[in-house]
Amino acid sequence: PAIALGDGGVRLYDLVQAYASLARHGRYLPLHVLADVPQPDPVTVLPAPVSALLANILSDPDARSAEFGTDSVLDLPMPTAVKTGTSSDYRDNWVVGFDDHYTVGLWMGRLDDGVMRGLTGAESVGPVLRQIFAHLRRTSPVGGLWHSPALRLVHSCEWIGPPACIKRLDWHQGKRVSPMEATLPTLSIARPLPGETLIIDPRLPRARQRYHFILGSAGLSIRRVVWQLDGKLLVHDGGSNPTWQITPGVHQLCARVWLGGALLGQLRQLGPVRFTVLE
Repeated sequence: PAIALGDGGVRLYDLVQAYASLARHGRYLPLHVLADVPQPDPVTVLPAPVSALLANILSDPDARSAEFGTDSVLDLPMPTAVKTGTSSDYRDNWVVGFDDHYTVGLWMGRLDDGVMRGLTGAESVGPVLRQIFAHLRRTSPVGGLWHSPALRLVHSCEWIGPPACIKRLDWHQGKRVSPMEATLPTLSIARPLPGETLIIDPRLPRARQRYHFILGSAGLSIRRVVWQLDGKLLVHDGGSNPTWQITPGVHQLCARVWLGGALLGQLRQLGPVRFTVLE
């Protein structure tokens, strides 16, 4: 099972070929160095809509916000699919990114196989990838990400545990919905889920292990949110979805939400949501 999570060894050369296949709408071509070398016909290894979905996931700032925050170095100015990797004990890092013009892969590590002082892929090679794409786009048409015409924006139900369904809009091979139909006036504490269990990673410094509380507010205008953790006001840097440095124990999270828009002035009480942090 660890191989599926990235625990198997792979060369950067092979990794870039795999991600270039995603950028090429699911078609594989071997890398080549010389421009005049004859190339074989592309081989389809993934359906084009699947490759477009993967690119959309890898370019979604909201999808990576829980791990990297809402203003990450991986959020490039133009839509770009990005994936980082950090080996056990921080022995090396890599990052791969692509748009509709370029695929860029970077590796960073010590040739003596030593530890790199706790650096992750986002911290070490992430900024380098950002600079490379800035240079490429300075001298060529600005890239984007290809979107498969087979994909449609539809209602989806995210289910990991209670509550039974968190309604979202996402891309699927299904019926298109109009912007009016897409309004889903739901309000809940989307993260953490009731009964969720978190585990402190012993390999990471405690101060860097933070959890992103998320308010599920699709279709609603939010004026103000006050969060309470274990009966005390949660002090944070503002915004509806704060981060919290995780501490061991059983915790209860509540939120008071003042609505705007057509529901201006309404107050909603959410929670308590009970969750556990283990060492």
